[in-house]
Amino acid sequence: MMKAFENFGARWMQKFFLSSNDQKNSDNKHIFIFWTAVGALTQLLVFCGDMLTPLGFAHGVLYAPATFFGLLANRVISIWLIGSLGMLGTGLGIFYSNGTLPNVGYEYILLNRLLGWGTIIASAVAAMILLRLRRQRRVSQVALEDTASLLQVASTVGGLGGWRVKLPEMESYWSAEVFKILGRPHGTVPDIDTIIGWYAEKYQADVRDKFKKCVFDGHPFDTEIQVIHPDGTPHWVRLVGEAVWNDQGQIEAAQGAVQDIDKHKAVQKEIESSREEWQLLAESVPMIVWTTNSLGRMSYVNQFAAGYMGSSARQLIQEGWWQYVHPDDKPNAKAIWKAALMAVQPFLAEFRVLRHDGTWRWHLARAVRVDASQGAQWYGTAMDIQDFKEAQETGSQLANRLVETMESVADAIFVLDHDWIFTYMNRQCETVLERKREELLSRC
Repeated sequence: MMKAFENFGARWMQKFFLSSNDQKNSDNKHIFIFWTAVGALTQLLVFCGDMLTPLGFAHGVLYAPATFFGLLANRVISIWLIGSLGMLGTGLGIFYSNGTLPNVGYEYILLNRLLGWGTIIASAVAAMILLRLRRQRRVSQVALEDTASLLQVASTVGGLGGWRVKLPEMESYWSAEVFKILGRPHGTVPDIDTIIGWYAEKYQADVRDKFKKCVFDGHPFDTEIQVIHPDGTPHWVRLVGEAVWNDQGQIEAAQGAVQDIDKHKAVQKEIESSREEWQLLAESVPMIVWTTNSLGRMSYVNQFAAGYMGSSARQLIQEGWWQYVHPDDKPNAKAIWKAALMAVQPFLAEFRVLRHDGTWRWHLARAVRVDASQGAQWYGTAMDIQDFKEAQETGSQLANRLVETMESVADAIFVLDHDWIFTYMNRQCETVLERKREELLSRC
């Protein structure tokens, strides 16, 4: 009833006196003004009654209850404002009251008024204490509600629920999230044997053993198992438990948590599958494949590299394969590697690598940086280009011989492209045309 009256008063004050963009602050102001006005009006009515009452009655104490309207206004200033009006009315009542009771002296009247003032002050102090206690309770309540809300959000988002087993009764208690994780309707928690029967058969003996060691010996456990939902589908969960000890050093309960990790397991399986596919691809290509971090510590090298260098993959990972790079090429290759690290750009270099038969062969090495959750990793390859180098050198030698031949003949030789542009002229052509090559090359 009081709450409804308060809300009505707040709406009435808002309608006729206040307007604000902040609804909450506006409502607080309206409540403050309304209850302060009610308290002031009450003090006025008490004063009117005081004017009609002869001096001698303890009428001053009637001003005290109105101060508690300041408590409803939720402001200290309202308490003191209403209380001050009561003290003012108590003082003015001496001069404006309706006469004096017979045989009542002014000492008695003054004592009554002093009693009224004291009662008003005491009421104001009591109202302030109650207001402070109410505010502290409200702050604690809001903090508790916020904490509970955050715990609920964390429980829902993280798929985490709590459980507790009381000993020796073996009575179980679950949070609502545990029912959801285990795929069971919310209700009474069944006995331990029934619960263990919900897990996949291959995990039941292990769970039972871990639980017994926890409740009897106090050993904590943390395990990942599969629970079978009523529709027969398996779901991965993480089960954690620990013993609860009393002051006498006895185990009085076991408690823990259940976490839904089914999606995590699915992602983990996909990652492992992708890693296996990548390694299969890396092992199948006829070139060196390697991975390393920014410090140069290798984490993977394929078997082709180990066989090519006459070593083992494990040894190459531990020692690195810079020792197989030609001493004359190593400084330049390392400088290019450092520059790639600093600029975070692809690594590209040519150097000679020692093959298992003792021959040095040219390789083209490439690597790119990939930022992953475990840190930056460099994925690289090194391809044998010795045959290409030799073919390139042979072609260059043939081209040089052809040019030398054309320069030595007595005939004028020139080459034109499809647009009749000079692309080559020998010395004899310059003599016959009486023009320098620089004048005709690249011209029509």
